[in-house]
Amino acid sequence: MASRFEVRVYVLTGEIYKVNKFYFPEKEIPPYEAPSVKEEAVEAAKEAFLGSMENTAIDRVESLGLDLSPGEELMDLEPYRLYWVVLVFGSGVKNGHDVYVATGYHIDAVDGFLVDGVSVGGLLI
Repeated sequence: MASRFEVRVYVLTGEIYKVNKFYFPEKEIPPYEAPSVKEEAVEAAKEAFLGSMENTAIDRVESLGLDLSPGEELMDLEPYRLYWVVLVFGSGVKNGHDVYVATGYHIDAVDGFLVDGVSVGGLLI
């Protein structure tokens, strides 16, 4: 999936009054230069995942493309900022237990800074 963003601004004041984002298949969008290289964002997410557990093995990685943040205090996301969203799936050892985990990362598209990662998973039996 890819994203397209629409930001409407009052010309006289510079105030943003509407933000929309749309999702559609990547093959439907014209090529464009993203603010940061997707491969760098994927590598940052993989490195963070590998450091999150012992004996970590990555099963697969998915880039969900660019996302425009509405602002999320809990996750430290600034409003109207572009983030790469990368999912990493894999297994490892956490607190002495074999686990399978999926972690979604937000990587700032401008400076490449890894902002957060949210994980879900369970014990391997």
